[in-house]
Amino acid sequence: MDDILDLSKKVAKADCRRFIGEKPCQPDMECADCPEYDPMGTRILIIKLAAGGDVLRTAALLPGLKKAHPRSHITWLTETGNTPLLLNNRFIDRVLTSNAVSFLTLTTEQFDILINLDKVQPALALAERVLAPQRFGFGMEKNGALRPLNQGAAYAFWLGLSDQLKFKENKKTYPLIIYEICGLEYQGEKYHLWLDEKQQSEVHRLRRTLKTSSRKFIIGLNTGSGPVFATKRWGAHRWIELAALLDQQMSVSIALLGGPEEIERNNQILHGSKVPLFDTGTDNSLTEFVAIIGAMDCVITSDTLAMHIALALGKKVIVLLGPTSASEIDIFGQGQKIVSDFECAPCYRKECDRVPLCMEAIKAETVATATRHVLVG
Repeated sequence: MDDILDLSKKVAKADCRRFIGEKPCQPDMECADCPEYDPMGTRILIIKLAAGGDVLRTAALLPGLKKAHPRSHITWLTETGNTPLLLNNRFIDRVLTSNAVSFLTLTTEQFDILINLDKVQPALALAERVLAPQRFGFGMEKNGALRPLNQGAAYAFWLGLSDQLKFKENKKTYPLIIYEICGLEYQGEKYHLWLDEKQQSEVHRLRRTLKTSSRKFIIGLNTGSGPVFATKRWGAHRWIELAALLDQQMSVSIALLGGPEEIERNNQILHGSKVPLFDTGTDNSLTEFVAIIGAMDCVITSDTLAMHIALALGKKVIVLLGPTSASEIDIFGQGQKIVSDFECAPCYRKECDRVPLCMEAIKAETVATATRHVLVG
């Protein structure tokens, strides 16, 4: 009985970031008297489910949150396919995937700060149910409509409702916009990816293969745009022209990058090119794709996930922009943006019958010159 009374006086440090509950955080470690007690501090929940590029660029918010809340515990809810973009992030304490168990968990816990930067209904509904006194971003009206949760989110709310504001007037980058949503001062913070040991080993292997004594730089040509915005793609013939110019003008190894949607396109480029191209494959996992980009010195791409991965890894980038907003993209001084001069761009249209398309108006010579300037000066 005495033992029971003694135990009843002990207090478990359940607010410690190492607390597990069902067992000690380390063997033979007594929770009640732990010398390594590390309280969570401010508990923050970020909801950003998709798409991968948007998830990754939203990570620019993390350094600012840590500056504002040095002792804090950050949980991030995302879709399963995006977890490789977040799991190694040094600012995130817990990554949860979007499913019924996570929703039940998050609506039971108490947070100090909720940040929902997604406008899809599951995220909006969850944001309304999460317990948190400070709420930033977007939620849901009783009729199911999108609503800003705080005054700082009003600009981003109207950015989605006004083509004039989004396409013509806005000069704010996405990182600046999300900092304003959260009431934080933006000081140029970037988003980052950290490679694990297996990825680092693959980077070294690829660089040994591609960076020979006669090849000074490794350039990745990311030829696709994902399945949603086909209008962001540059024509296969342009990639073939660009490869020839780069091979002629610079000491480079050229690698083709892409996913399952680029099988036919990359085969066309490989067979049409008169210069050697290294095919990295189109069936790589996201974790493998990150490592492949990690081996590049420069990535030439449209506004895609590959662009965001390259930026997060500190790579040089040449970004080709037509139907999507150039003003919202911050490349942090890591390269150049080449923007179509069509009056109708940006438009965010998924299909277009204009001939030529705004992306097709971007010349290979322009891209080659920009690449040479970024890598050589």
